[in-house]
Order: sequence, then structure tokens, then C-alpha cells
Amino acid sequence: MIELKEWNHRLYLGNTFDSKRETLLFLHGFPDNMRVWDKVCEDLDEDYNLICPSAPGTVTDESNLSDLYRLESLAKYYREILSFAMAELTPVTLIAHDMAGPYAHQMLKFLPDSTRLICINTLSGQMLIDRKFNPIQLMKSSYMSLFQFPFVNKTLLGKYWSEIRKSAARIGRSSVLNIPSSYNENILNGFHFYKSLLKDISSFLDDSFWKNEILYIWSTEDPFLNRPQQKEMDKRYSNWSIVDLESGHWPMLDDVQSLCQRIKSFVNGDNL
Repeated sequence: MIELKEWNHRLYLGNTFDSKRETLLFLHGFPDNMRVWDKVCEDLDEDYNLICPSAPGTVTDESNLSDLYRLESLAKYYREILSFAMAELTPVTLIAHDMAGPYAHQMLKFLPDSTRLICINTLSGQMLIDRKFNPIQLMKSSYMSLFQFPFVNKTLLGKYWSEIRKSAARIGRSSVLNIPSSYNENILNGFHFYKSLLKDISSFLDDSFWKNEILYIWSTEDPFLNRPQQKEMDKRYSNWSIVDLESGHWPMLDDVQSLCQRIKSFVNGDNL
């Protein structure tokens, strides 16, 4: 057993690490930080080693965020955290939500093929690029264009996020009270996710094909992304599966019990 504690308010590590247990690395999307996994961690903490980092800038203000959020840079940051926490312990499953998907895929390039990945309402960056001629997906993700303007300030972005929360609650099942909102202005640094990823996605992931075992968990009422189709998945993966949840975009807030059950079934090798 290795005793570990929260590190610098940016990293949650489970109560103890046990070399006999699987390790789960949770990666949050935008505009979240590690706290979005709190309820999930409460459920899984006794059975798995848990690592939940916050991306730079989402809990404290930092400079050069555009560089920090570049695909290779943030993936390296997460790999270093994994190495710090894990040493030579246990197999690892990455669990990525929303905009964390491309970073998790990038990490797989530097981890053993035995590393598994769970994607929750997320696609690899290249599949988002592949959807540029998909009118339904373009309509759902049209809000991303706002985040590319360099002159948009945090006050305006904060108001816009408020509207996104209302829309998500209206269109999906997520309660507006559950969707993350009680952040200081630093959470809005997360908009650099979009600016950086659009610079990097096509070049980093263009020819990638993953042999890892990958599970997609998809919310039936996600207002932002269409459910992936088999033909686009087969282009990128050799060993993938998908299960549905009756939830909004944030199942870790909407339906914790069902989400955790699917995570456990996949990690333990049970039938989904």
C-alpha cells in the first residue's frame, strides 16, 4: 500500500494505492476540473486506484495556456502525473470525458497496447474533423466558433457559458443545477482547449489507428455530439464497443450509479 494525498489542489489521488488493483486515470473536459468526478470517486475508491488531475489553468490562473493546452503538451503533463503516481504499479484504464478525448488518445501512443480507454461522450479529435460535412454535428457544435476569436473576453465567455448551461438543461436531461457553474474566472481558461486543439488535431491524429480495447459510453440525450456510427469507428479502432446511458452530457452528475456500473463492468471484464 502507498499512502497518497491531494497534490497542490490540482490532483486527487485515492485514499491508498494497491498494486493488486487496476488504476483509473480520469481526464475532465471543458469547462470542468477534477471536481466533476467527485461522486464517481466516492463510488469507485474502495475497488480501484484513482487519479483525477485538473488541467493547468482550471483551478489557478496561469500564463501561456495556449501552449499548455496543445495536444502533445497536455498529454505529456498527464503522462507525467501517471508516472508520478504509479511508478511500476498495476494496469491502467484511461477515462476521458468531452474534450479530454483527444488528449487520452494521444496518451495511448506512449502507453502499452494493454492500456484501455473509456470515452464518455467524446470522440478522438480526428473523428470530429471527419465530421466537417455532417450538418447535424456542425449545427450542434457551432458554438465552438465563438471560442476562436482572440478578442472575446472572459466576461462575455462567462455569460455565454451560462447560456450553454441553460441550453444543455433544456435539450438534454442534465439539470442546470448539476452542470458545473460555481467556478471562479480561472475555469474560463479552459476555452484554450478549443483554440489549441484545432491547431493540432489533424496533424497529430490524422493516420492513427488504435489497437487498445476501447469502450464508448454515450448519453442518449447529449445535446452537443452525435452518437458515433460503426463505419467511422472501424476506421480508427480494431477493438471497440459502445453502450448507451439515458443521461445528458454529464452522466457523472446525472446518473452516477449507472455510469459507475458500466465502468466497473468494463474494467472487470464483465458483460456490459
